Amino acid sequence: MTVDALVDALTDVSGLRVGHATRAGDGWLTGTTVVLAPEGGAVAAVDVRAVVPAPRTTDARRPRATWCG
Repeated sequence: MTVDALVDALTDVSGLRVGHATRAGDGWLTGTTVVLAPEGGAVAAVDVRAVVPAPRTTDARRPRATWCG
């Protein structure tokens, strides 16, 4: 990717794959984004900005976490 093609997005990072799905209409307004790291993994962090964060979903991001909804 050339410098001219960078758009200040996750997709600018070599090796990352990004997908998104949205459901809207009929009372729905939700979506999710998935970021897949290259083979070998990556270092990640989380910043929760909500009135009442859901710690169980944040904890599920721990490398050795096991979580059953």
